[in-house]
Amino acid sequence: MEFRQLYYFVKVADEGNYTRASEKLHVSQPSLSKAIQALERSLGVTLIVRTSRSFQLTYMGEQLYEKGREVVRLYEELSAQMSDLPGRASGFLRCGIPPVLSTLLAPYLLIDFQRRYPDIRVETPEAGSKVIGRRLLSDKLDMALVMGPADASAFRVSPIVSDVLALAMPEGHRLAALKSVEVDELRSERLVLLDESYQLRESFESACARRGFEPLVAASSASWDFLITAVELGQGLTVLPRPILRDLRPGLVYRPLAGEDMRWNIVAITRRDRYIPHIAGLLIEFLQENVRFP
Repeated sequence: MEFRQLYYFVKVADEGNYTRASEKLHVSQPSLSKAIQALERSLGVTLIVRTSRSFQLTYMGEQLYEKGREVVRLYEELSAQMSDLPGRASGFLRCGIPPVLSTLLAPYLLIDFQRRYPDIRVETPEAGSKVIGRRLLSDKLDMALVMGPADASAFRVSPIVSDVLALAMPEGHRLAALKSVEVDELRSERLVLLDESYQLRESFESACARRGFEPLVAASSASWDFLITAVELGQGLTVLPRPILRDLRPGLVYRPLAGEDMRWNIVAITRRDRYIPHIAGLLIEFLQENVRFP
């Protein structure tokens, strides 16, 4: 068994498709097929059942894939370490980010960081914090910026910046007369909140539970713009990070939520069991030094 054959087999199994694998590997489909067929002959087993419409690993194929992908991962990690020189500031970085943070951090990621490190290209796929965490664990991302807390047993967690959560409401609402709002004041209020893919939603509901009530959620959305519009239309109040609410539309106001558990923490996470690329460390250090919200 040659390593090249194992490598091709694992990449084809990763994709579940010869065409996608050949495109990612920049190798022709016939070359992939020949390499895997040679691997099957050397092992004396069938690894992949092929038809014109389906692709399926056999039992032995599943066994080899389970062990082989770890060998390939270690090889790729070692290769990355050998080429990832500390003085080198170039490369490609996949950094997941929730849409609720994207607007706030885009100037730092896409302008300031790129100005300092023009040879580092940062891709920022968006999803809720929980979804991003799963993608990071499946090696689809190199790092992520999420709202804490994060699982320290699975991730290295680096704090970036901390602020407060705030309540957005019509300016004539009874709570608008307060300088800050206690969470208990929301027991009977209709709320429109970020959906359950966001860590913020779980953190807020946990804070309510500690105070002995379940929030009355009238609607959920992955879009904070939708939530602001819902407040404007009288569908309820919403809880969002204060920096997002700095430029509310006329007729709306916000008040910070009181309590240490109503703080909003942005953290950078990387896999605890993986090598951290040097350029990921550069981005984390840059954000720690530069991200500030007025």
